Amino acid sequence: MLTIGTAGHIDHGKSSLVKALTNIDPDRLPEEKLRGMTLDLGFAWLTLSSGEKVGIIDVPGHEHFVRNVIPGMSGIDGAILVIAADDGWMPQTEEHMHIINLLGIRRCILALNKIDLVTDSDWLEMVEEDIADKTRGTSLEGSPVVRVSTRNGTGIDEMKLQIERLASDVAASRDIGRPRLPVDRVFTIKGSGVVVTGTLNSGHLSSGDEVVILPGKNRAGVRSVECYKETSSTVGPGCRVALNLTGTKKENISRGDVIVAAGGDQSTSWVVDTLVKLLPHAEFRLKNGEEVLVYIETGEYLARATLLESKDIKGGESGLVQFVLNQECPVYIGQHFIIRRQSPADTIGGGVVLNPFAPKFKTRNAPAAVAWLNRRKNLDPETLIITELGRQGFLGRKGLLSYSQYSAEAIEQAVESLTTRGDLKCNAGYVFMASDWQNQKQAFVDMLQLEHRQNPLKRGLPQSALQLALQFPKEVFGA
Repeated sequence: MLTIGTAGHIDHGKSSLVKALTNIDPDRLPEEKLRGMTLDLGFAWLTLSSGEKVGIIDVPGHEHFVRNVIPGMSGIDGAILVIAADDGWMPQTEEHMHIINLLGIRRCILALNKIDLVTDSDWLEMVEEDIADKTRGTSLEGSPVVRVSTRNGTGIDEMKLQIERLASDVAASRDIGRPRLPVDRVFTIKGSGVVVTGTLNSGHLSSGDEVVILPGKNRAGVRSVECYKETSSTVGPGCRVALNLTGTKKENISRGDVIVAAGGDQSTSWVVDTLVKLLPHAEFRLKNGEEVLVYIETGEYLARATLLESKDIKGGESGLVQFVLNQECPVYIGQHFIIRRQSPADTIGGGVVLNPFAPKFKTRNAPAAVAWLNRRKNLDPETLIITELGRQGFLGRKGLLSYSQYSAEAIEQAVESLTTRGDLKCNAGYVFMASDWQNQKQAFVDMLQLEHRQNPLKRGLPQSALQLALQFPKEVFGA
């Protein structure tokens, strides 16, 4: 299964396109129907010729509701950027395109809507050329352009065909065995209780499962699971999901929370080291100590930025930044996020998390911290393991890097590769750098030799004293 999202300027026909594709009106709020304008996330689904269902998230197009756009794009597999043929490229077209690109969404369709309002074919060609120019250098470059009219149905079949092609291109590797449901809605149903909705990522959830609601770590049970209005025993990644929960209250859950399996990773943090990229606008700038809004999955956080390499980052530039968030956040290595300034309210950039459990930055540690983070920029699992060990000395092999974008199998393959090359040593369920392992063994022997020289009549050192001196847990000391 997969979920795609709409994007584009207000009144360019996103909701009407969704309705034309699915026969479902995504505008669910009375005030949306009254004003004829999408205010919050809307949901629909399309059944493909294969029988597979594709969820569609419709987002607002007005600049005042961008904070509702980003949660809708969290975890989607692709996007449809809608541009009205009579208006052409507009400010929110631009901002939504940048959000898609910054979130790492690589599969897109460009819908040139309202072609019934344009009689000049040269105008349509010019608009398409402008779209190609505007998307150049982004994840939308080279995306198919489909001319549609939701008023008379032109191009709707072609749009469905492009969605089919997008669906066939979605990799099965999205299932890494760690289900994660960022919450975008929470409500109660009389007789059933609390219901949460979101786009499921990274694993499966089933009725009867025990789950944890992050960051509060409150436990709940899954009474039932619904996917596209159908009750299911189990649902997988890419599906729009509604969970009926037991053992919790509506007041304990809000948009931005993340639901994970009870036995899975439950890491949260409020200090994160990141790689930030600002959009190429001359007026955009991120200054050291500045407060900005950071959007991670469906959550919005007020964050203070500490720049690790310079006093500011200008438009179009990249840099290492530590964010101190105003509250705990369920975050992992490799997670994409969006940055907006508070006034004027603009999307100024985004980035990716390099270290979700960062110590607060200190100037005296700057060169070492910067060098360590620069090594992690490519986010490959082998480098992540080596850099983690460089700071911690040893790691448990079970659950290694569970707070990353990689599956346990991918991490284990990286461990095996590093061990085969002689870089790692594995013992008693722990992983060490081979050089550290040898150094610790030598330190062990040196301590004993020193004790024997200083106290030749004693029988030796007690194990507890050696363990304390080496600062190792009992299991690691035993190894």
